[in-house]
Amino acid sequence: MSNTANKKSGKNKNKNASDTTTEAKDDKVVDTTLEGTSNEKPDGETNGDATGDGTTNTETKVEGDVDGEAPAPAEAKKEKKKAPKKEREKKAPKEKVDAHLAKVEAFGKAALVGIGGEVEHGSAIIHNLKFGNQFRDACGGTELLPAAEKVGLAGTSIDMALKHKLDAKTRSHHQTVTFQIPDAPLPREIVIACAAANQGRPLARLATFGAEVQR
Repeated sequence: MSNTANKKSGKNKNKNASDTTTEAKDDKVVDTTLEGTSNEKPDGETNGDATGDGTTNTETKVEGDVDGEAPAPAEAKKEKKKAPKKEREKKAPKEKVDAHLAKVEAFGKAALVGIGGEVEHGSAIIHNLKFGNQFRDACGGTELLPAAEKVGLAGTSIDMALKHKLDAKTRSHHQTVTFQIPDAPLPREIVIACAAANQGRPLARLATFGAEVQR
């Protein structure tokens, strides 16, 4: 009786050992998969699923493929083409238009230099695109700003010429504005002024530019 019991217990031990080995193998396979190591099988076995007819289904994954959809072509991943430089330059003034200056139709600029300086000092400031572009773009204009400059004592007035912001030949908007600051410029000061009008001259009725020479 004791020999039979030992044999049975030996079989159970072998069976338990076999189960433990199988579980250990399964755990090893899972761990190996999680670590990202290769799942290649020895002896020429494939990674496909075996079917009932003895054939093997293999899956080939393409980088970027999701749910069987073909990957997007390389050209589609490229950045969108930027608008030509000329188109960007045309749009720039509109984007910079100031809401308060949107109604401006005519503009001009001036420099009044104190007696301790020269006209050239004022001209160097206003005849400069870094200065003019700021005002012109804010008004949505395209024409050059008409200018006036001179040297004077404090309280000296200066007449500023205005012209249409989009077409300098528009005669209805040829006008002059007198500008003065009672206590400026001091001898070593320069007064810089920008002028704007939201319409042309009152009761303007001159013929269009060049009409007088046409036959």
